[in-house]
Amino acid sequence: MRQEDLDLNGVQRTMYITMLARARETQRTGALVTDLKAVEMQSKIKDIFPVEKGDWKSETGVIVRTTILDEYIQNYINQHPNACCINLGCGLDTRFYRLNQHDITWYNVDLPGAIEVRKKLLGEDPAVTTIAGSILETKWMEAIHEDDRPVLIIMEGLLMYFDESDVKRIMSMLYERFPKATLVVEILSDKVAGKTKMTKSIEKTGSTFKWGLHSGTLLPVINPHICFIKEMNLVDRMYLKNGIYKLLSKINAIRNLSNRIVMAEFK
Repeated sequence: MRQEDLDLNGVQRTMYITMLARARETQRTGALVTDLKAVEMQSKIKDIFPVEKGDWKSETGVIVRTTILDEYIQNYINQHPNACCINLGCGLDTRFYRLNQHDITWYNVDLPGAIEVRKKLLGEDPAVTTIAGSILETKWMEAIHEDDRPVLIIMEGLLMYFDESDVKRIMSMLYERFPKATLVVEILSDKVAGKTKMTKSIEKTGSTFKWGLHSGTLLPVINPHICFIKEMNLVDRMYLKNGIYKLLSKINAIRNLSNRIVMAEFK
């Protein structure tokens, strides 16, 4: 494997940041996330890809959001053991392997370049269907076979890289194809949208944060068919990495800068 086989530009390059954060966390004492697949991938790229140490704030955010998403998704699967799970913008995500899978079907969807790198680093698994395509188009949806099972759509580290018109378009297409789906979505704070310099590791990729909301309760503004269920502010879990956040999480100015994990559904 050569470095040029793994080179990605812009937003797609951010998938290395999240994977490496999970790998490093796994190797720490008292890790909040155990991701042996990420450690495997880290070992494959360490000699051929220039990997810089991630910034603490970014990596902490990745780990905290991972714990919340794993919890939300596992709870959903426990209640719907035959669910059809669609992971949009999957990058190098390995959540499928961390879950108690019951009888779910799992689809990973991302752009062709990202899927190519994913296959090189992770290989292919017959238990997972991998689809190369743009979520701004509907072609990828043709490969989904939910067969009347409950549908869960996961959007982690994704929507903040689109402008609002594209987010509306994505939600509209998803509703048309999966009108009863449940959504688990990471929402960037509207205070951070357009301010990529606040996250050094993302800035280095040349990516731009374009869209955010003050709260997941505002998702119906994006699409009236979305019904808000619940959300968790990442800052409420940050104390697991640094105890000072027990205090900082009570400060509105800090809460308003933090991402949220939102659960919603189409109605």
